[in-house]
Amino acid sequence: RDTREEQMEPQPPYTPINALITENRGRTNDQDKNGTESDLILDIESYSTTTRSSSTSRSRSPVDPHRSSSPMKKKKGTIKATSMSDRTGSQVIHQRFNVPPVDNVRNANSNPLFRFNLAESENQSRLRGIGKLYVKFVRAYDVLAMDFNGLSDPYCKFWLDGKPKQKTKYIPMTLNPIWDEEYILIVEDFSTILHIYVYDHDKYGSDDFIGCTSIPIRDVLNVGEINKIQELMPKPKKIKAKKSKKLKLSKKKSKKKHKERGRIELQFRFITYENIIDTVTDESSLIVPSLWQVKPDDDIALLLATVFDETGKLLTFIDRVVSEEVEGTNESQTLFRGDCLSTRVLKQTAHVKGVAWIDNLIGDLIRKTNENPGDFEVDRYQIEPMEGNVDDAVLASNVENLKKIVYKYLDAIMTGVASCPLIIRQICNTLHSVVGEKFPEAATKSIGGFLLLRFICPIIFTPNKFDIFSDYKTPESRRCLTLVSQIIMSVSNGVHSTNENMIPFNGIIDEYHDQLNAFFLEMTECYFFHEMSTEKVIHMTVPIDVLIQRMDELLYEIYDNREDIIKSAMEMQEGNGFQIRKFIRATLKDMVDDGYFVGRNIER
Repeated sequence: RDTREEQMEPQPPYTPINALITENRGRTNDQDKNGTESDLILDIESYSTTTRSSSTSRSRSPVDPHRSSSPMKKKKGTIKATSMSDRTGSQVIHQRFNVPPVDNVRNANSNPLFRFNLAESENQSRLRGIGKLYVKFVRAYDVLAMDFNGLSDPYCKFWLDGKPKQKTKYIPMTLNPIWDEEYILIVEDFSTILHIYVYDHDKYGSDDFIGCTSIPIRDVLNVGEINKIQELMPKPKKIKAKKSKKLKLSKKKSKKKHKERGRIELQFRFITYENIIDTVTDESSLIVPSLWQVKPDDDIALLLATVFDETGKLLTFIDRVVSEEVEGTNESQTLFRGDCLSTRVLKQTAHVKGVAWIDNLIGDLIRKTNENPGDFEVDRYQIEPMEGNVDDAVLASNVENLKKIVYKYLDAIMTGVASCPLIIRQICNTLHSVVGEKFPEAATKSIGGFLLLRFICPIIFTPNKFDIFSDYKTPESRRCLTLVSQIIMSVSNGVHSTNENMIPFNGIIDEYHDQLNAFFLEMTECYFFHEMSTEKVIHMTVPIDVLIQRMDELLYEIYDNREDIIKSAMEMQEGNGFQIRKFIRATLKDMVDDGYFVGRNIER
């Protein structure tokens, strides 16, 4: 937006990145004739939050609209720039940073050539390093006798680096225990190590150490199901650093032979999600749209939003489903009205990504309204249920009180552009561009429908479901929040109400029309960002255990509805029905063979 060079002071605890992409105008005539894509120059300036020193690197490479460029690594950070072509033929630059891009990103020209997609979280590549490790404690052989009777009561205590410890049951009075117990461990890093300690259970006093072993996770990756027999070793000694004044030479002592502590038999099976999730989320597979045809509900939409977000395909997925909805609609009035996939996915994405943002904007207002709504009732029969005999002056006063409350909510919402989660603004940008191509008159209104009707108003209407507060203090609190959400919905629709109680609020629609339109348009500007303060930066990452749970649920839904999915996919692709069926069946077989459905009744 601005060609001037600007320097912004980095604010700890973040590592800001200044990225300026400029188009190389130095193409030759031959290049122009041949239609060769122009080079892009990417300047990256990074700052250290401790030393405030800076370093600049420049990478120049031709832009391929169908191929991503190689990652550029600088110290601990990774910056990835990819490019593609949108429906208008203009190039769209997608950048991914593994640190929050809190500094401004500017286009080189006042007339934007590019849209920027700056990922705000580090979760885009987590599928490459996570999975489920199935560990089966089969048995042990010839463990040490720790009790007076010449036997032991062995059990295992085990854990991954940095994770809570777990333990098996103990087997009484044996030196060859058989546990036959299987556990599932969530692996977040392939470089982690599984630690196993074997103890003798004592009813009184502390348990006695028998032996231990450690297994790097990398040793059990990509090998299918594997059995290992590990020798139990003595407990590692803690090394204490001692200061020595003089270096003394001593004779080498003969190594003592460790006494035999026994052996333990383990069975491993590791499951990684990256390949199968990439297959499922691939547009050509038709698995996702077919699943939606079979089971269209909010739970499936949440699973899809989570998984596509984790694979870095969420915005592309949203763009696709929104485009399909617009292309299949003949009138703008019916856009996003039904329970279509786009509506559900947009709603679930906004609720997952943006509730903390809304809490920052209007959470205090909602809680204050809940504590003390004041005099607000505008329905005379709510005040006097029997006859409705209420002084008009009282009603007029309540109308003014309610107006003041609504003004506060609207004003607070419109201050949230700078702190808005990037994905919310990207959705607004997508709606504006996609809807605007076919229905120009409805482009801005579609943003209002997404932001206010399907996202913000439900939070105001039922804040207890979004953890804004635990429960309503009084029925009056609930009634006041209901009225506020109804008025804001009317303002978003831009349609004057004919309801006797709501007519006094029609003026707000006219009063805020221009302000809201300006707000909606500003929300679409994804190529420029203001620096965000520490307390307003929203972290988006779903916890690993929740992520794996949702991925499992999605795969289970696919398998449980497999026949209907295949049927639906074949109907979508009549000419390629056989190939689609073969592909989906092969995918399901891979999922079964790789162990995604362990513990379920699976028909091979």
